[in-house]
Amino acid sequence: MSDQAYHEGMLYQYELLRTRLRIREHYLQTAVKDVYDNIGQVLSLIRLQLALLQADIKNEDSGKLEPVRQLTGQVIRDLRKMCRIFYPEEDIIYVEGFVRILKNEILAQWPEAEIIGDKDFSANRLLSNEKMLMTFGILLELVNMIKEERGPLHTAAIICTRQNISFIIDYTGYALPEGKKHHRREKINTTVFEKARLIGGTLKQNNRKDNKIRITLIIPLIENL
Repeated sequence: MSDQAYHEGMLYQYELLRTRLRIREHYLQTAVKDVYDNIGQVLSLIRLQLALLQADIKNEDSGKLEPVRQLTGQVIRDLRKMCRIFYPEEDIIYVEGFVRILKNEILAQWPEAEIIGDKDFSANRLLSNEKMLMTFGILLELVNMIKEERGPLHTAAIICTRQNISFIIDYTGYALPEGKKHHRREKINTTVFEKARLIGGTLKQNNRKDNKIRITLIIPLIENL
């Protein structure tokens, strides 16, 4: 093995671990807080329902207990969702769905954005777990970089062919400099363009009319469909 191949292999493993930690940190900072807030509200409603039922405790009308059962079920579902945060990131993407998670991340920042997803797209079938995780990490970093530039994101599309998967993002603003290192605090810092090359993909951007920028991330499939 050449020194260059050894270096690229070590860099790939480093970026994979760092991506896993970033995604976990991201979900801990967002989803967990939302779930905890929701659980608190639901439990308060359960307490109120029980207080209202206390006066009718002798009444055998079991239908009055149905709202309590429904609210309790909602709490259980939220707790299960919260527990997924502590699973490996591949499981989060697998359970919730790659397109669904990406769509939620984009719409949280730009509610008017249009998401165009391939109906037959299944990341866990077309990409290895490691490549799926790295791909999601690259897309999440791109979304954060566009947000920093304060440019509205208009459309995000996923297109599958027999050879690869393309992620196309159109937004208005400034082009992302290829040398920009998004996480400045870390000693080893790989640009988002370099990360795409690490997993055998390509990332390019094109200037369009009216200050619009198109970013295209192309990832080769595990095998031809």
